[in-house]
Amino acid sequence: MRNHNGFNVKLLDRYAPPVAGPPPSEPQPTIVDDAGEHEWEVARILDAKLRYRKPHYLVQGAGDSHVRTSWEPAEYLENAQELVDVFHRTHPEKPRGK
Repeated sequence: MRNHNGFNVKLLDRYAPPVAGPPPSEPQPTIVDDAGEHEWEVARILDAKLRYRKPHYLVQGAGDSHVRTSWEPAEYLENAQELVDVFHRTHPEKPRGK
């Protein structure tokens, strides 16, 4: 097999200069109790999957100026049960937590 050092220019993106101004600030967690427990507010749930036979949800954080999502296990969403219920009403085929 021969390799050559060519590159398809269609795979390149046009350069865009960075936007002036301060970088967006990270949302801060809410302190839940005196023990120092932190909690982030969830804006909505986007997807669900089973990982290691346990349900995980793709959540979007509230107050983010840019879209920030992360996969979180179902037990982390105990205080967002209403959002979990809304998600499963609109997506009944997705795996559900216990």
